[in-house]
Amino acid sequence: MRWLVPSLTIRFATNWRPGKPTLLVANHPDSFLDAVIIAMACKGPIHFLARGDVFTKPWQRRLLRLLNMYPVYRIREGREHVHLNRTTFRYSHEVLANNGTLLIFIEGICLNTHELQPFKKGAARIALEARDLPECCYLPVGVAYSSFTRIGKAASVTFGETIFPEQIFEGDQEQHNLARFNRILYPKLEACIQIPSASLTPAPSPFFQLLYWLSIALHFPFYVPLRSKIESLTRGTVFYDSVLFAALLFLYPIYLLLIWLILSAAGTGALLSTVISASLPASAYFVLSNRLVVKSNQQAVSS
Repeated sequence: MRWLVPSLTIRFATNWRPGKPTLLVANHPDSFLDAVIIAMACKGPIHFLARGDVFTKPWQRRLLRLLNMYPVYRIREGREHVHLNRTTFRYSHEVLANNGTLLIFIEGICLNTHELQPFKKGAARIALEARDLPECCYLPVGVAYSSFTRIGKAASVTFGETIFPEQIFEGDQEQHNLARFNRILYPKLEACIQIPSASLTPAPSPFFQLLYWLSIALHFPFYVPLRSKIESLTRGTVFYDSVLFAALLFLYPIYLLLIWLILSAAGTGALLSTVISASLPASAYFVLSNRLVVKSNQQAVSS
């Protein structure tokens, strides 16, 4: 993640107390990368609600459950699955009842844009069912990126002020309370979306330029074909950035191991082969983090 997003800015809520029943309500501009970044920013474990169509195969369900993820099914994914949401809502309530933190993307859809989409009712329904839990609270979380496709980007996570049930819900009319939750949360979440402005600067010195082009040359055989393949597989979808992240996570170590094996077979020696192999991710991170300039007028705590 530090290689993909070398600049991550986190703005914490001043009145959030982790360890209490907390429903994180977030926007969703960049597929599962949003959940990864929010999890990095939080203290302690987080439980996630995710789109139901990624739980179709048994191995997918087992893997996602290990990551504290549970499905939310939409009508577009088949009416026959919608009744399964009752299990997910029950699980969500159990997480909050045990003083856990639950993350839901309230738009119910992922689009590569920082413009908020109309809110679905799932988050409001979970919030309403949890209103009587002691010290339960709701927290808007805004995620934003300087780019949806660039390697070496800036990202920000902004936690809004904590909202309590008594500030939202009135009486026992369910539909009124669901609509009121979404109406109150919309401007608060919108204010949390702080888009970082970032650009790559020219290499400042001959040494840095040499390191920059050397790093590109060493990564070219691996990265460029992989990027091209993922671009073709995800064309017309919002999954390019997230699939690229997942592919790098699993395949990049294999590439480094392959280089180590080639160098060792060529008689370089285990120690020198290890140093050279380790220099690849180090040089990539150094180049990207030093060339990335983030412009922001906001005062923030940077990770």
